[in-house]
Amino acid sequence: MGPPGQCEEDQGEEAKDAATKEELGPTPQPEISAPRDRHTIDSPAIPELPEPPNTLCFETSVQLPLFRATSATTEDVVGVAPLGARLRGTVEETNWLRLLPQSCRALGALAEVAYLPLEELVPAIGSDPVAVGHAGRFRVSAKQAAVRAHPELRGKVVGVVHVGRMLMGTPHKVAGHLWLRFEGSSWRKVADEEAWALIQDVCGASILEPLDADGQRALRSYQGSLAPAAPPPAEPSSAPPAQLSAPLAPATAPEKAPPAEPAKAPAEKQQTPVTDPVKVAQRMDAASLARKQLQGPLEYRVLAEDHSAPVRKEPLVQSPQVGKLERGELVYGYPGGGWLQLAECDLENSWVFIGQRLLACWGELRVTARTYDALEVTWPGLHQEKRVAYNVEWRTPEGAAKQMRGHKVSASNKVVVGNLPQGLLCLRVGARVAGEGNNDEQDVKLWGSWVELQAGDA
Repeated sequence: MGPPGQCEEDQGEEAKDAATKEELGPTPQPEISAPRDRHTIDSPAIPELPEPPNTLCFETSVQLPLFRATSATTEDVVGVAPLGARLRGTVEETNWLRLLPQSCRALGALAEVAYLPLEELVPAIGSDPVAVGHAGRFRVSAKQAAVRAHPELRGKVVGVVHVGRMLMGTPHKVAGHLWLRFEGSSWRKVADEEAWALIQDVCGASILEPLDADGQRALRSYQGSLAPAAPPPAEPSSAPPAQLSAPLAPATAPEKAPPAEPAKAPAEKQQTPVTDPVKVAQRMDAASLARKQLQGPLEYRVLAEDHSAPVRKEPLVQSPQVGKLERGELVYGYPGGGWLQLAECDLENSWVFIGQRLLACWGELRVTARTYDALEVTWPGLHQEKRVAYNVEWRTPEGAAKQMRGHKVSASNKVVVGNLPQGLLCLRVGARVAGEGNNDEQDVKLWGSWVELQAGDA
């Protein structure tokens, strides 16, 4: 087998450069008037620039709006990030993530720059390749595709395959992108060890087309995970405010002069922060139920490492900030919908997002014994509660070669979890405090934080 430069698909450094530009998106052609797709609205092609050295990777814990600026008003919304979206950007202005242009395009944002609140983002764990299907046939649908030694956008290019070429490989998800890992003779012709190519470029355009049903399902699943759950808000109409807000009257109704108040609507709209009354009400109701059923507030420890944890007036990231909590502080409150309503402090009845910033002290896991396939774990528990049951969950880390998970129910704050694979595992404990009667809707469900523990004899 000769070196990569001698294969028929590799046409030298110029071909590699052209293939790299292909997967990073097309270069704009001003003389062509064909309409562009939604990923390139008002946006030039992604430039060949390295990522900033302080780039971080996060995942969304809920569906979030994308903002043009950190003012977070309805006029600043330029798109939506769905639940579970993986994003890359830099932390700015303490509590905001500035997305890279690549992430903006992948989400279909209407701007080159977009911001997300850090409070509802969690650090992305694991960027190892995860197979999302079985080996199958793929055809190069782009003019040419860069073949890389590793599944990285800036990885070393070891060859090029051209349009129409048939490939055999397995689709993998790596750091939010879908890659094909070449199998058999497909990689032997272009690389000495491994060979990878993007199935879709960062703008969503097809590079490799799956020809088998399993590959097509994997591609549809990946595209569904990136698609915004709701379209970005439409541009406001240019019609006068009075025409927008005037109700439609029956044909026989007498004409009435339009009220003068709607003329002030545009100025008021610019000052109105994005809000979700339904979500706020659900979180408040959950915290009220916890206050009613629990014997007292729960203790949490602040874990925020890079900056303080902001405290807000309502359980919503766009709500005004009324204070902050510093790393190491102990606070008390009632959880509701992923937020903690503070109690017994100067900021009582204010809210702080739990996420990766607060640790529930009652659910802090500790290993007290281990065997080759089992762990005995304990946690402080909720001793004041009379009707409580616990559930310890475990799973292999994201990116592991084999995804495994399980759980063990316990009536006390100690349990032996058996039949575990050896190696690093993620565990957390949940609690269910029963309400009065047999109404499950009155039960309070609580969760501790995920922690990494070593299983086996190590």
